[in-house]
Amino acid sequence: MKLDITDAHFIELQKKGYTVDIVLMLSWVQKGLDLTHIIEGSKKIEVIYKSMKRKGLITEDEQLTLVGVEILDFISKKTNTKMMKPKPVATDFDRWWEIFPSNDKFTVKGKNFGPTRSFKAKKDGCKLLFDKMTLEGEYTAQQIIDATLYDINLKMERSYKTNSNQLKFLQNSHTYLLNKIFGGFVNMGVKETPRKTTNLGSIDI
Repeated sequence: MKLDITDAHFIELQKKGYTVDIVLMLSWVQKGLDLTHIIEGSKKIEVIYKSMKRKGLITEDEQLTLVGVEILDFISKKTNTKMMKPKPVATDFDRWWEIFPSNDKFTVKGKNFGPTRSFKAKKDGCKLLFDKMTLEGEYTAQQIIDATLYDINLKMERSYKTNSNQLKFLQNSHTYLLNKIFGGFVNMGVKETPRKTTNLGSIDI
């Protein structure tokens, strides 16, 4: 695809928070080019590339998402039509926020526990912490998600064995990320995932 970005394109891209660098890299991904040598050669480009994943423009296996395709389609049109607002996509943080429990009420193997505490707090602050860690490469998003699930499941299992709610000792979401509590569970593997952890009102694992 030959990029011919007009002033109208540029204005619309800026409104949506997309830079020319992003558009160029999207076109390379579309062509199937290997970007490894480019990304590894520049910290700035690496950050841009990670932001493309965070914005939902490319997948983890380096394929264009629907939003990424829509951006390149917009550039290919030589009209003054405005870019359609991309449909919202779930970010890695959204996935983490979804699996982090709202409270410590749950059911495990027929035993009911809680609720005694709520856990979700400072969502915007949590997103900043999550994005900072993943963009700087300290942890991958999947490592944080898997480790968090492992921690939650472990506490549920211990609750069943001790007949005492161990999940109540979980830190609130902001403290959990700030202190990187999940770090001790990275690469330990994920046990069976609870069916739903946003509201642990009734969960069988």
